[in-house]
Amino acid sequence: MKEEAKISDASEKKAPAQSQTAVDSPAQPAPFARLLTAVTTHLINLSPDNIDSGIEHVLALTGQFTHSDRSIVILQENLRFSNTHEWCAPGVASGMEHLQDLPPEAIGWLLAQIDHAGFALIPQPDHLPPEAQAEKFLFANQGWQSLAVVPLAYQNARLGLLALIALSGEQTWTVEEVSLLQIVGEIVTNALQRKSFELREKLAYKIGAELASFLDQDALLNLTINQLRESFGYYYTQIFLTSGFLSGADKNSGTSPQPQSYLVMQAGTGNIGQRLLRRRHTIPINASRSIVARAARTHETIR
Repeated sequence: MKEEAKISDASEKKAPAQSQTAVDSPAQPAPFARLLTAVTTHLINLSPDNIDSGIEHVLALTGQFTHSDRSIVILQENLRFSNTHEWCAPGVASGMEHLQDLPPEAIGWLLAQIDHAGFALIPQPDHLPPEAQAEKFLFANQGWQSLAVVPLAYQNARLGLLALIALSGEQTWTVEEVSLLQIVGEIVTNALQRKSFELREKLAYKIGAELASFLDQDALLNLTINQLRESFGYYYTQIFLTSGFLSGADKNSGTSPQPQSYLVMQAGTGNIGQRLLRRRHTIPINASRSIVARAARTHETIR
């Protein structure tokens, strides 16, 4: 008989006999190694323009190997989650359009499980605890029966999620298959980071070449924001420059004015950008709730 070894039970309840757990399977190093070799080889030499289609091919390999109904990538941007890449088994309809622009609250319990354990394995909807009401709704709305998820993370920052989905019935994923999902997640993350780096490098070279002919600062900044918006598909872009001002004196304490840094908007796209420019929009660099101020203070990319 096959011995079951559960590696995660989302609700910490004992699963019924039919419920989906991860099980030990006979060692299959050859197929496992061949798949990882195929995944790595396929992605490693792709140009940035072909990485998205390459990831979809990798999802197909992974989904077929694990006998899943869907395998998907969900990426995080500006604290929202969207399904960006998908593979579906023959006869399975796409679910991508229904997983767009999700707020973190829609998968908050799931994210907490992943942050704690490095993966989440949901055997069946009944195993979701009472506090996972948003996830219960998602399972019911999407028709999911079982779910295995691992993070896509780079330098301790979450970029997104990689998931296997069962739709036609409860499915048993093996320990080997969950381990495979984690390794594939790392490979996909590296491919996404390489794509991002190479696109930024290409864009920087393009902007640098065009800016070399500009002497006017306003023209230079406007060219830059339009290039950024068009290259990355942003809804709008803004550029802020740091400027120092003297804060007002404190009459009660008799203190003198103190220097204080502000971020002053210099260029912006769209109607929103133009309105903010007319208002001479500024942000105190120590503003605690501003993502722009936080990025300026820490010199880090904020997603």
